[in-house]
Parts: sequence; C-alpha cells; structure tokens
Amino acid sequence: IIFGSFYLQPSYNPLESLCELTSLITNSLKESILCCSNFERENEKLKSLADMSVKKAISSRLNSCFYILVCRCPTYALSEVDKSSDKSSLQEDLDDLIPFKNRRKSKPVIGRRN
Repeated sequence: IIFGSFYLQPSYNPLESLCELTSLITNSLKESILCCSNFERENEKLKSLADMSVKKAISSRLNSCFYILVCRCPTYALSEVDKSSDKSSLQEDLDDLIPFKNRRKSKPVIGRRN
C-alpha cells in the first residue's frame, strides 16, 4: 500500500496498518523538526558571521577615513606657554559668541504689510 511517500505492507488488520502509518508519519515529522532546528542553528551561525563581517567592513572603512582625515588635518601639541595664552583666546572667542545684555537687540524681520 502506498500512502504519499510511505509504503506499507498489506495486512489483514487495518488497525495495525494505521498504527504503522502513524509511527512512520511521526518519525518523519521528528526528522523534519530535527532538520529544521539544525537549519535554524546554522542560520543563526551564518547570521552572526554576516553581522561580524559587516561590522569589520564598516570599522575598517571608518578607520581608513579617520586615518585620511588625521593625515590631512595638522595636529599640534601645545606647550605650557601656549596653553595659558590659548585659554584666554578661547575665552575671547566664547565671549564673542555669547550676546551681551547691553548690545542692541535685533528686531525680527516681518514681511511687508500692504
């Protein structure tokens, strides 16, 4: 007897054939579930490997960009004398950015009225 992909020996007891068919189906389902769980585990491994490779690629690109920027921009180390004069110039720059109370207030520009 052929039932789907299962082959059963003919028997005179239909209950025995049903039990054999049921056990074949459950064994097939167990194998399918085991294969699916193996596929899921492999899928998780591949996903983590892909994530790591993407992170490595992005970090290497960023590192190369930062390296190029560092090479193009001049860097300098301040001496102790430069630090004190630089602090005062930084304070002056900050003072220029912060508006004083006694400065004239600018009025917002509103469109012309007809």
